[in-house]
Amino acid sequence: MSITRPFKSVKTVSYIRFVWCLLLLIATTSFCSASENKTDQLIQSLIPNLFDDAVSVGDKLSDVAAWPVYNDDQLLGYAFQSTDLVDLRGFAGKPVNLLIGIDTSGTFQGVKVLEHHEPMFNHDLVGAMQRFVNQYKGLGINTRIIIDNGSKGHPGEGAKEVVNGTAQFDGISKATISLAVVNKTVLSSALHVARQKIAAYQQQRVVAKEDVYTPMTWRALLDQSLIQKWTITRHKVERATGLPLKHYADPNIDLSNPDADLNFHYGYLNSPLIGKNLLGEASFKSLKKALRPGEQAIVVFADGFYDYLGVDFIPNTEAKKLFIEQQGLRIPLLDMDFFDRSFIAQAQMNAGINNVHIFKIPASFGLQPNKPMQFTLNMDLLLPNGRYLEARFQDSYALPENLFELLPEDTVETEEAIWKGIWKNRSVDIAILIVSLVLLTIIFIKQQAASKQTVTFQRFRWGFLFFTLFFIGFYAQGQLSVINIYTLLLETWRGFNLEFFLLDPIIFILWVFTVVSLVLWGRGLFCGWLCPFGALQEMAAWLGTKLKLKQIRISPRLNTTLIKFKYVIFIALIASAFYSSALTEQLSEVEPFKTSMTFYFIRSWPFVAYALLLLLAGMFIHKFYCRFICPLGAGLAIVGKFHIFEWLNRRRECGSPCQVCRHRCGINAIDREGNIDYNECIQCLECIVIINDDKQCAPAMVANKKSSVRPVKFVEPMTASVSS
Repeated sequence: MSITRPFKSVKTVSYIRFVWCLLLLIATTSFCSASENKTDQLIQSLIPNLFDDAVSVGDKLSDVAAWPVYNDDQLLGYAFQSTDLVDLRGFAGKPVNLLIGIDTSGTFQGVKVLEHHEPMFNHDLVGAMQRFVNQYKGLGINTRIIIDNGSKGHPGEGAKEVVNGTAQFDGISKATISLAVVNKTVLSSALHVARQKIAAYQQQRVVAKEDVYTPMTWRALLDQSLIQKWTITRHKVERATGLPLKHYADPNIDLSNPDADLNFHYGYLNSPLIGKNLLGEASFKSLKKALRPGEQAIVVFADGFYDYLGVDFIPNTEAKKLFIEQQGLRIPLLDMDFFDRSFIAQAQMNAGINNVHIFKIPASFGLQPNKPMQFTLNMDLLLPNGRYLEARFQDSYALPENLFELLPEDTVETEEAIWKGIWKNRSVDIAILIVSLVLLTIIFIKQQAASKQTVTFQRFRWGFLFFTLFFIGFYAQGQLSVINIYTLLLETWRGFNLEFFLLDPIIFILWVFTVVSLVLWGRGLFCGWLCPFGALQEMAAWLGTKLKLKQIRISPRLNTTLIKFKYVIFIALIASAFYSSALTEQLSEVEPFKTSMTFYFIRSWPFVAYALLLLLAGMFIHKFYCRFICPLGAGLAIVGKFHIFEWLNRRRECGSPCQVCRHRCGINAIDREGNIDYNECIQCLECIVIINDDKQCAPAMVANKKSSVRPVKFVEPMTASVSS
């Protein structure tokens, strides 16, 4: 079999240069005139609606971008526009602009959505973002927010109950990234104003000095109050509640030892003088590594008649009954589930206590270790009738000033970026995706060997298409979109920020892989293997043939004309992005991806009808949308023109005289001469399978037939002599 690998032909790229120059021209003339912030006059007219008793709004402050709000002469709080204070960009590449009001104690009075460009909320979840931010009302700035993303798009109205410093918000299952950005925007901008204007939040970043360390024993740490002992006797509890402990039915009370009191030993672990002496050098290093920037650690030893964590305590959650109070702020303790056998053994030897826990305090909670703090225990004691009696106890803890130093303002550590938390939460999804991409890469590299196993290869391809549709598309929400392309252009224009693109790990990984594949092989690998809607079209085409629907074959001339239409759509979308993001969001509905992959076809009927019509068309015309409409495919094809390899093998007979592959190619990517148009080819590798299959490839079948013909040996007929 004679197989050739044609060199990549040299093609003109002048029209591509023209397109990019046109886009830059539009950007310079249109984009700069856009303004995201609302006018101050409009803002001031909306502020009174945030406060229940607001009468007047003062002038915008000069030291911080906020407006003071008054009731007569009494200062109620401050209102501010989030885009004046933080620049956190959402899924669409632009910040969500919020009007936020807080009172003089740091409690949210209201949040109003001024402007956003999140595509998820524009048509199908109108009002859902406002309902989400309504949940902040009545919460303190330092409240820990947990977003439950199981909601279908209808977060509960009104403020949320705070339980042990934590409020659980109703989220939206398809808008996790947008809501994470909104939450960070609300809390960060509010904290920025509070630290400027509210005394309880005015603080400098304090860190423990790393060079303050001398070896000390457990007893020495206690004697110098670096480790604090706190004893709560039975008598104190009974006096506070007015009832003997034996009358309670609380499962957290243990009266087996009649002489036992409740003893706490606690200490601040970030300081090497305490942490290294208590944990040992190795465990102290492990702890510091486990803490995120700005986080602080507290160790608590407990022993006695009461379990302060509770019998139902779950590791890595908040201690519900024990917390810190400082300057009127409640600071929760979050269990680290930090376990080190050598440390536990040392603690038991030093304190004789088995119940040892290390808690962390995030930077946003505002603990200042160089100032006095109060450890607070709230006992909720269960009575036999099901009611509870409460008892509250406090113990003061103050550490020497020389253990700490103030960080200069330009070196203040910040909290962990949003994207890091998202990547950790989706680590399993990321691992599955990476494994699948590695497998696909191996198949492409070894395509000659893989394609020779015709049945096995076809099963693999269909299996991967189902994986793409259900895992990448429906489950992981990894449908790439033309929105990502013009978001990249806008972000590059503003000043590239990688963290924005890291917000969605699945999309980010797929784009990195797709860009690499574009350089190597062109657009086909993504369009033929990794596009969920493309996989759905492939299945629609298969169903059409099984139903024996008449397949419409587009003539080469008409096909050449129609495929240009998607490039027109692509250029129009990109140009509109620099002119009006609202217009672009509307035009981008030409992509049925949001309807099919994000909303599972549960959407307003025009969108559903459009998506279904495209699939119906694909049952008669193979991959109708991909070939003639898809702007994403057009954009990828433009970049893919510069790919390095054209390694889909061809035979000398391809195109002359053999036309098998051309007729079998559903998207008309092979011309009459047997050449492959890589701008249209989706690299399904079907032509490679045909060439490597002697039962499908016509030239191979002819060659085999010729080789099987054997020459026939002719034998002279025998004649008999007859004697007379």
